[in-house]
Amino acid sequence: MFDFIKGETCEHCGHKIAADSRFCPGCGKPVVRDPVCPLCRNTDEKDAVFCRKCGTLLTQK
Repeated sequence: MFDFIKGETCEHCGHKIAADSRFCPGCGKPVVRDPVCPLCRNTDEKDAVFCRKCGTLLTQK
């Protein structure tokens, strides 16, 4: 059974996305998630480079 994140759907096709998915099962495009700060675990906007809470550099996979 897949663990779905409440309300998370593919921004390209609208298909439901499982919490551990890296690619959409509906269209195959990469899943883009908001970055999480490695230091304070704050969630920032997709285009953020630095954490708005603690200033740590964010890295995305």
